[in-house]
This record gives sequence, structure tokens and C-alpha cells, in this order.
Amino acid sequence: MDLSSQQLSFLKKEADPTLNWVRESIAVNKGLGSSAFFSRIRYPMKGWAPPYPETTGYLIPTLLQYQEILKDPLLLSQAKLCGEWLLSIQSKEGWFPALYQDSGIPSLFNTGMILFGLEGMFAKTGEDRYLKVIEIAVHWMANFAKENDWKETKSVNRSTYYVRALWGLTLANQVVKDETLNEFCVLSLRSFSESIQADGWINNWAFEGYASAFTHTMAYTWRGFLETSHLLKEDIVFESARRSFKIFTDKVGHPENIAGAYKGGFEKDGSFHCLPGLFQLSIVSFRFYELTCDFHFLNWGILCFEKGMTMRTPGWYGKEGGIFGSYPAMGKYMRFKQPNWGAKFYLDALELYVKYKEELP
Repeated sequence: MDLSSQQLSFLKKEADPTLNWVRESIAVNKGLGSSAFFSRIRYPMKGWAPPYPETTGYLIPTLLQYQEILKDPLLLSQAKLCGEWLLSIQSKEGWFPALYQDSGIPSLFNTGMILFGLEGMFAKTGEDRYLKVIEIAVHWMANFAKENDWKETKSVNRSTYYVRALWGLTLANQVVKDETLNEFCVLSLRSFSESIQADGWINNWAFEGYASAFTHTMAYTWRGFLETSHLLKEDIVFESARRSFKIFTDKVGHPENIAGAYKGGFEKDGSFHCLPGLFQLSIVSFRFYELTCDFHFLNWGILCFEKGMTMRTPGWYGKEGGIFGSYPAMGKYMRFKQPNWGAKFYLDALELYVKYKEELP
């Protein structure tokens, strides 16, 4: 990523507090993963939750990307430590656990999300041990998904936001190069895409048991469709996802109006904002711009990111640089918690914002 000195200075200024927060979320665990969240309400003394395998996995590519941009050796060393930790907690069958490392419960979704970190470490280091654990993980994941129709062990319905985990599987297979697995990814993507409705709404993209979908899982879903269809060259699915997202952005209008959650037909719950979701939506919009050259998505992504920028207030119950799950912090998503994935998506969105802001006509 080539940036001017002015762009780099702005990026560093806006990224440093959150990068420091991320560094501490790893250091507090002696490098063994990034804490799930920070909350003085939940953990009054230390503030930090235990390390979270799932989000540690997809935080690794962000650490590696910022290490490249800022030439920060600490980010690389922390990414390597997190990678080592993930290697140490993988089951012999290939799965990674639900929730925290000692849950003992296989998780289809978490395994897919952790593949982002494993693939990133393999790309960075070229070490065969990463390729070996990727191979074990993708084959367990594909077999489990086939047997359970992309549902977790105790799930009743298939959650469409699991297409985000399908993206992880598809990306990992770019290095495994298993043609049978590639065919499975294509069929899975097409099956998931049947949930996209004519009015743009996508069925079953909320957390199971929730009446409304947080923008967090909505963005998971759009990004999963976007990236997986792009990798697999499934143009029909890509267009369906693009159309769905365009309908949403048209309904919302200015991102100032984005709610924290939505029901069918995009009926909004405007009592709060879901901050991770807000930054994720800006990423989705930037990515659609990259792949379609439609300035509508560039403009909307910029405005969406700038809206999120105004809501980064730590409060006494938070930590400088962290991103709350909700604004206000007592909102319905991750109440009074600063999740590590909020920091991840803020940093990813910031990079794209800096990269593309000057392209706006």
C-alpha cells in the first residue's frame, strides 16, 4: 500500500491509540491470544476478558497489514505469538473451539474465522506447519458443514452470516488447492445466496434466537457473499449481494441514519448504533467500490466511516483506543464492552478510508 507522507501521518495518528489497545489485549495474555473485550463493568479489576480464539484468528491479518505499512516489528512478533497459540489449541481432528480455548466444543464458524489468521501466517512465513494445520482444518470444516448443512451442533436454523466462514474456507483453499473442496464451496455459496430476497433483505442473518439482525452480522453476510463470490468467480451471486447492499444504502440514505439493528424489510431499531457493524459496513462499501468502480459505494463508505469516527469515546468504563460494541455504550450490542473485533474492523476500515478518500470526485 503506497501512501503519501501526509496520508501515512494521518493513518498513524488515527491508528496508534487503537493499535496500542490491541497490543495490550495481546500482551496481557503474554502473547497467547487477544482478549475478547475490555470492560470495567464485567471485569472491574483487570478490565480484560480471556483471550478469544475466533477473533484472534482474524485479527492476525490486520496486525500483519499494519506491520507492513508502519514497519512496526512488535506487530509482527505479536502476530507470530498469536499464530503459535492458535496452533497449540487446534484439536487433532482439525476444529477450533467455540467461545474460549477450553470450551471443548467444536465450532464451525470459529474454525472458518481462524483460517484467516492461519492463511495470513502461512503467506507471511511460508512455514509448512501452517499449511498442515490449514489442511486439517479445511477438511474437518467441509465434512462437518456437509453433514450439518452449515449448522453448529446445537443450532436449529442455518445462519446466513456463516457465509463469512465460507469465505475463510474458500480463501484457505487457495493454498490447499483441493478441487473437490472448491466445488463444495461453490455449491455452498449458491445455497446461501438463496436467502437473498427481492427487496434486498437476507433471511436468517441475525444471531440465532434474535428477532433483529445487528449490523455486525449483516455486514458479515454481505462481506462473505462479496469476497467468496469474487474468489470463486460466481458473478450471479456477486450481483445479488451488490444489489442487496445497494438497496440497503439507498434506504438508509446518509449513513448518519444507520441503526444498530434491523428487522425484515429493513425496519430499523434506532435506539443505538452497533460500532463494529458501522465500520464493517464501510469496509463492505469500499470493497464494492474497488470491484465495481461505482462512486456511490466510495462516497457511502467514506461517510459511513466518518460517522463511526465521531463515536470513539472511551468513557470511564472503557480504555483509550478501544471501540465499544454500541453507541451509546449501554446499547444492545456488547453493552459496556470494547470487543477486540471492533478494533480490528476500525483499523481495516481506516486503511481503506485513507487509501480511497482522495479518489472521491
